[in-house]
Amino acid sequence: MVIHQLIRPRLSLLVTFSALIGYLLSDSFDPVTAGLLMGGVFFLSAGSSALNQYQERELDARMTRTKNRPIPSGLITPTGAGIAALGLLFSGATLLYLSSTAAFWLGLINIALYNGLYTPLKTKTLFSIIPGALVGAVPPLMGWSAAGGWLLHPNILFVAFFMFLWQIPHFWLLITIYGKEYEQAGFSTISQHFSHQQVKRIVFIWGILTSFFLFLFPLFQLSFPLTVIAMLVVTNGLFIALFYHFLFSRPENLFSAFIAINSFMTVILVLIVVARFVI
Repeated sequence: MVIHQLIRPRLSLLVTFSALIGYLLSDSFDPVTAGLLMGGVFFLSAGSSALNQYQERELDARMTRTKNRPIPSGLITPTGAGIAALGLLFSGATLLYLSSTAAFWLGLINIALYNGLYTPLKTKTLFSIIPGALVGAVPPLMGWSAAGGWLLHPNILFVAFFMFLWQIPHFWLLITIYGKEYEQAGFSTISQHFSHQQVKRIVFIWGILTSFFLFLFPLFQLSFPLTVIAMLVVTNGLFIALFYHFLFSRPENLFSAFIAINSFMTVILVLIVVARFVI
């Protein structure tokens, strides 16, 4: 149970899923390489999560949302959590190295971005969200590179850029939902710079930009069948309508807006992979 809370498996599985999407978009498939990739990404993400909790253990103790995490609740010592994090990171890095040296180096870059840059910047600047969003763009690149793909290929850059754009409203919504707790703990939040209504408008506009970006796919040398394009149109229309409703209805439902944008991302990635196999 302690390890389960420490590694946040749902988040690690989501990261693994996005790496698998990148792998499936390539022209080759090897079950051994795919297995090593998924295992490596999962363990590396789990280790990064555990290391993050070690780094933020004192801040976590100040928030109702996080005070029951393993370290602040006393279920595990900081030293024990640190050792677990290093073990998971080493295991993940080893599996990634066996799958692809490019995926291995991208994984290490992501740890540097998340634990070395994003985590310490969260208490200092609102712009910590930039390296945080970059972290979400790297896993598809890891999957693509594990399959031997060129990292600057327009197809995978399309997916990576979509993931980057999606991360921004994802983070801002999460911070807005728990804004007061984050501020009291010492984090820098968007709510400290803009009013609540302004934050909702910014999040909505960014969500629309993320949605509209998807229709730039021809610029990235992608071609989708008409059925997939129709599904993209319907999915985007439903997302924008629901996103607006959850953000601006009375009473507002920010958590449902958070679920909506995460579900939107998942559906879009699945559609992109389906289109790859249909064509």
